[in-house]
Order: sequence, then structure tokens, then C-alpha cells
Amino acid sequence: MDTDQRLSGQEADERLRKLFQAAGPLTAADDLEARVLSRLNEAPAAAPVVVRPLVGRWGWVAVAAVLALLIWSVSSGSPSPAAPHLPEIRLPDMDAVLRVATSRWTLMGALCGALLLLLDTLLRRLHPATHAA
Repeated sequence: MDTDQRLSGQEADERLRKLFQAAGPLTAADDLEARVLSRLNEAPAAAPVVVRPLVGRWGWVAVAAVLALLIWSVSSGSPSPAAPHLPEIRLPDMDAVLRVATSRWTLMGALCGALLLLLDTLLRRLHPATHAA
């Protein structure tokens, strides 16, 4: 509107008002509602969104298996002297592992993760229709 002239904000507003007054109010066609509704009925319905959990059932099985293997390897003793050809694997110092596992940051991280999983479970139970499987 202001390509060749430099109008102030007030002048531009006044010109727009005059333009809209000259055009007058517009009225919709009589069959507009019926046409819109018919186009909406013809449009395909949106497919339901399937929301899957972040960690699935097999993911939790894998986590449990890795944890069980880790606990088993830490709790097992040193290699037997009957098999000297096997290399000796040094395990970390258990005091250091316990210090890390019971530190404030580790416990708060685990607590936050547990609270987020609990929140996810509660929201899924409150709104089961939005989480169709």
C-alpha cells in the first residue's frame, strides 16, 4: 500500500479505514455452510496416533539381563587356578562402585527417572484413548 509514498502510521490507518468503508461489509453466500460441511465430510478422517512407550518390553528385558550379568560378574570370585590360559580380568574396587552408586547425584538421577516413568504410567491410565496400541 505504501510502495511509492512514505506514509506515517496514522495516515496508513486512515487510508485503510477508507478502503474498508468503500468496500462495505461482505456477506457469505447462502450455501457456504453446506459446502463447507460437505467438503469436511469428503475429507478422509485422520488416522489415530499410536503412541508407543519410550522403552518397550524387550528393552526392559535387555536392561534386566545386563544388570543381572553385571551383578553376577561382580559377585563371582577370581578365575580358578585350573584354567591358567584365561586372562585375569580386573574388576573395579567395590568401595568405589558403592560410593558412586550411593552418591547424591546417582540417587537423584534414579529418583527422577522413576518419577518420570510413574508420571508416564499415570497419564496413560488417565487417558487410555489417546494411547491406543
